[in-house]
Amino acid sequence: MSKKISKEPIVINTEEPTRIKNFHEVLQSIKWSDDEYINSLEIIYNALIEIALNDLTYYNKQRTKNKIKSHRARLWSLIFGVLGTLTLAIPGTTQGIDLLKGIPFITVSFISFALAGGMFTWNQWFFASDSHIRYVVAQFELGESIVKLTLNWQKWIKQNKHLPPDNIDTDSAFNLFKEFSEHIYKIIRNDTQVWGDSLINVIKAQEDFLKNHQPKA
Repeated sequence: MSKKISKEPIVINTEEPTRIKNFHEVLQSIKWSDDEYINSLEIIYNALIEIALNDLTYYNKQRTKNKIKSHRARLWSLIFGVLGTLTLAIPGTTQGIDLLKGIPFITVSFISFALAGGMFTWNQWFFASDSHIRYVVAQFELGESIVKLTLNWQKWIKQNKHLPPDNIDTDSAFNLFKEFSEHIYKIIRNDTQVWGDSLINVIKAQEDFLKNHQPKA
């Protein structure tokens, strides 16, 4: 019977070190006796899958959160844009209607366009749409990696479970684990790098905008 992984609450945030601490503690408890090779390797497999599932859960939650933000930002930007266009056109089509006299349509139009631009800028600055796309891609890649390791592990079990201890191919098992962990961290690193590059580009664009629109003496 393989040792069960710690049942501490899942740490969702990929930056939290607790999940790695749990992984280390699980592996420290492994006893490499001849009759426990398969069970010991299964402990490592389960611990790796738990880390990946934590990351998958984190990205799924972030994807959902940013999907809502992106949808709301784009929706309100559209609403304010349409409102600005309508209020700009109203004065020329409502001449002679006393009820509408005195309403500052031009001012309302400018404010609406400003709000539409503000929502669009907010979406860009806080990466609502960009983050949603990033998290979707990362989530799919993590899911694919988990499925691939699970299939490869079941194949390895089938090939080794009836072999005597000295003939069990532990090297190939560790290669599977190593390739999986490297790929998982590559996905997270790539996502973080894209986020960092996007943030730097947005900050630079804002700095250039402010520099080019400073009042001239």
